[in-house]
Amino acid sequence: MSVFQVDRVVTPIWYVIGITGNTLSAIVWLQRRMYANNSSAVYLVALSISDLLFLLLHFVQVGSSSAACRRRLGDSANGVGTGGSGGSMNLGPRVPGAPG
Repeated sequence: MSVFQVDRVVTPIWYVIGITGNTLSAIVWLQRRMYANNSSAVYLVALSISDLLFLLLHFVQVGSSSAACRRRLGDSANGVGTGGSGGSMNLGPRVPGAPG
């Protein structure tokens, strides 16, 4: 099993658990009785909201970058076709006089 196959399974689980857990955490720490009795509640609410924003922005960024990559490569990332470049993509700087 390759790293990419593991990533395709683990990442959605990470999103579901993280978004659910941070949302519930923010709801709990924002309750009046938790907020009034615990001076750390402000920091814990800020932590859960920042983690939630990170997960949501990461989800948007990964989704948009993988869609753009599929458009550039065709379906070669999924093992179908070549996308016109044989499935390889050189993102490094172009060296003058080098082949390719």
